[in-house]
Amino acid sequence: MTIAHLCVEGTKGAGKTTTIASALALLDAERWVVRTHALFHEGNAWAQEQGYAGGVPMMESSAEANERVARWLIARAASVRDEFARERDGLAGLLLSDRGWITLHAYLYEGAWAREGSQRPVIDALWAECLRAAPRTVFIHTRPAVSAQRRRGALDAVSGLQTEQRLVDDYDRRIRVAREHPSLIAASWETGSGPFVDLGPALVALLR
Repeated sequence: MTIAHLCVEGTKGAGKTTTIASALALLDAERWVVRTHALFHEGNAWAQEQGYAGGVPMMESSAEANERVARWLIARAASVRDEFARERDGLAGLLLSDRGWITLHAYLYEGAWAREGSQRPVIDALWAECLRAAPRTVFIHTRPAVSAQRRRGALDAVSGLQTEQRLVDDYDRRIRVAREHPSLIAASWETGSGPFVDLGPALVALLR
């Protein structure tokens, strides 16, 4: 085994961050060399450095802003993969991405520039480029009502989704995109409102 790449995607409030933290603790105990990468945290920081609000406000500000950040995200994801491969120089290692291609779909098809029909060929080409490089993905999802309950209504502060309807729309889109590309989904897990289930061990099992 050389470099493995696994992405953790899903719907809002499903437990992605908790699952990644659990898996990292297990992998550390087994002495795995792991690099985690939160592409969209970096993307928001980059957008703000360019003078944009970042995140959802940036997506709705202008077509130019949306296109710039989408191109930056795709290029940055590729550079991180290349950097890690060079660092390991043929040795085993794991690149664990906190969100990726499914989240990027929103930046391509839900942003301001997507409302301009003339931009659709460019958007489609970028999406195809993204899919060609998409890694195996664990998709963790939970129903919008559960997500809203966990976040106690603080949707804007946590996820940038200012209304429950936007939370539902975002859920529907992510579920649809995942289902349209089953070959990229290594596992799909639903978390409910019942007792906490630690998915970290299941995620690690996918790497063996």
